[in-house]
Amino acid sequence: MTFRPFLFALVLPLLGFSVPARANDGFSLFWERFVDAMQIDDRDMERRLTKFPLAVGGELYEAEQFSALADRLFDVDARVCLITGTPLRAPAFDGTLRYAVFCRDGTYVFDRSTGVWKLAAVRPRG
Repeated sequence: MTFRPFLFALVLPLLGFSVPARANDGFSLFWERFVDAMQIDDRDMERRLTKFPLAVGGELYEAEQFSALADRLFDVDARVCLITGTPLRAPAFDGTLRYAVFCRDGTYVFDRSTGVWKLAAVRPRG
């Protein structure tokens, strides 16, 4: 069982994922704000740190739908994962930089396509 996480850690860099560097890309400041919002369940801040339309699976959601959607996306397990998880650099095929947090129920993807870092997509597992 202990071999599996070790193998996972070895394979991620080969797939293009790596632990966030200390690069000055602004992500660490964004991440602190995002985690703070998760810790205190600040829906207004969570909404401001989310890009709309938000891609969840194959669906797109607008800001007006965020409150109801947040109950599903940020349940207790997801919050714990996002608060304690380590975002990994996940360069896209087009060369843009993204970060991702892999949780049990899905992957949370963050990008800077609007000029500022935001939650851009949630890819549910299964």
